[in-house]
Amino acid sequence: MATAFSHTQYIEVLGEGADAADPGRLGGKGASLCRLVNLGHRVPAGFVITRDAFQSALKEMGLTSALDTLDSLLAGSGETISTGEQIRQSILSRRIPARILEPIMQMVENLQLWEQPSEGVIVRSSATIEDGSAHSFAGIFESIPISTQEEFEPTIRQIWASVFSPRALTYFREIGVRQIPAMAVVVQRFLRAERSGVMFTRFAGPDGKQSILVEHVEGDCEKLVKGEVTPERLWLNEPQDVPESLEGPLRPGHARALVHVARRLEESFGAPQDVEWVIHHDELHIVQSRPITAAFSGEATAGPASSFSTAPILTGVPASSGTGSGPVHLVFNIEQALQLQSGSVLVTPMTNPDMVVAMRNSAAIVTDVGGIICHAGIVSRELGLPCVVGTETATTTLAGGELVTVNGSTGCIYRGRIETERAAKSLGQVQWSDIWSAWTEVTRERPDLVPIVSTAEALKAMPSAVTSVVLVPDLDLRTNKHGLWNDLEALPANARAAALENYVTMVAQIVSEQPTSKLHLLSLGSLPHHELAETIARVANLAVTLYDNNRAPFPLVFDPGATWPDGSAAVPLGCASARRPGSSITRQKIGGMAEAEAAALDTIKFFGHRPGSKITTMPVPESRAKWWAVLPEYARFHQEFATASTTGEFEWLEVRPELVISALLKSLVQPGFEMVPRVLG
Repeated sequence: MATAFSHTQYIEVLGEGADAADPGRLGGKGASLCRLVNLGHRVPAGFVITRDAFQSALKEMGLTSALDTLDSLLAGSGETISTGEQIRQSILSRRIPARILEPIMQMVENLQLWEQPSEGVIVRSSATIEDGSAHSFAGIFESIPISTQEEFEPTIRQIWASVFSPRALTYFREIGVRQIPAMAVVVQRFLRAERSGVMFTRFAGPDGKQSILVEHVEGDCEKLVKGEVTPERLWLNEPQDVPESLEGPLRPGHARALVHVARRLEESFGAPQDVEWVIHHDELHIVQSRPITAAFSGEATAGPASSFSTAPILTGVPASSGTGSGPVHLVFNIEQALQLQSGSVLVTPMTNPDMVVAMRNSAAIVTDVGGIICHAGIVSRELGLPCVVGTETATTTLAGGELVTVNGSTGCIYRGRIETERAAKSLGQVQWSDIWSAWTEVTRERPDLVPIVSTAEALKAMPSAVTSVVLVPDLDLRTNKHGLWNDLEALPANARAAALENYVTMVAQIVSEQPTSKLHLLSLGSLPHHELAETIARVANLAVTLYDNNRAPFPLVFDPGATWPDGSAAVPLGCASARRPGSSITRQKIGGMAEAEAAALDTIKFFGHRPGSKITTMPVPESRAKWWAVLPEYARFHQEFATASTTGEFEWLEVRPELVISALLKSLVQPGFEMVPRVLG
């Protein structure tokens, strides 16, 4: 192999070159494969067509203006499909410019990728946001095996064009991507597999313990990943535990090799890995390794199967934990998937990437075929939906419209809607009505106190006796409908104005249903006050005003531990719950600081990977106490452990807000886990 060809602007040989393993240039898959080669793993020979080739080709095709338009539509709330389709068709109908294509074709010749023409090459997507720790992009982009050189150039364009497909654009919108990602392309020798599979290097086994999960099939792995077949399954721990008499088509030597590879990859990448592998000429080859985006909990959130009083009508393989109930919606094609009503149970022979939107709206997912590591299982775990795969007969056993309960933790499907005692407690443990009940009890003798609430959801349960309320809009405005981060400042001015107007109109409507109530909107963070004030003046009635420190009828008191003033004052609603002894919302014990820090720093469990960190000073108490006091669980935690005034230097995790915003703002399931997003200013 000639070193002169290892690195140019448009190509990078796997494992070589100064920029090897840079996902910003090679995409997630390309960077991971380069690193695998550098670590000494057996990887099929090949190279990466960099993002520079993609961007340069689209520029020379005259698509820059259309791309800018598409970015604007994606960042706002505009319809992206038609513009994306125009770009996609333009890419498919034109050849790659010669100055970009020639070095690529020269690299193909140099690496002699066609020396075994019966096997050919595989051209694989490697988007710059693909194969990360937050989202798998399972099946969203294309990967295409080809057998002749004439297919090569149009196949590259087909991979590029998949960025602009309807399913990709819909997925971008669903997960909060606001700019079209660049697409690198991996080109590798295609190995005709004797056996292939996927390995999760750490996964909850049937006994709840973490083990290595291997699913495998005869021949190529694509049918396993897509969920077209129900694979063989193997749970592994240590190489010495693999018996020589291992039953099944996977040989003991290969099983031991997989265990060794699993341990090395976890150590090298610092997190549990989702690994694709093939057996070719009796040797194990690694064709992909990426972080596991969402793990499976072996704990049944709805209780064990024995807690159900009726026998299941169907069983399969538990692929995503939890329990969901709803009417059966049978799906055999994408048109039927798009007709799914929110809260239905999606029952299908197998899922595909075009069904992601329908999957997101379902109460649970059941398939005839597939394994724990197939498309249905991976996407269900990312979405937090119960999923049972490999039932064999779900689409013939279950009738459309029939009410069923799916236990994704045990793999059982039951007739009717079934709730266990544990599930009922979980669902009813902390409701806004509980918190308002605490407020009413604690402030019975202080009707002059005004509650500060963190979300419009709290207003809907507000008792009629409350005549004034302060609402902090930042939380609502900075999360999208899926609980992911909404970067308000990055929106175009008209889109931001529309978001503010919709929000103020909505809360004004809620308050208008209680004519005696007065609502004060208060922005604690970086939300522009003048824009909020202008919106209130334009669309709201007299029942809604902007809280003004200079002319306020009452002061704000945010310290959960402070003595409340004798006169009128606004205090966080959560402070009342923290002060109410024996409250129903305090029946579950909160651990102390040691437990909270241990939970927060268990980054593998919380994020699925190990993010970077740095040592820096805790923000001043006055800056963060206001925000955390508004959130009920934090008010209670700081009240109990006096952490609101903590100062000093701490280890801070470097993670994107969208990775934690849902857990942080919706449930705060790890009390004490501190984060200072932009809402704090």
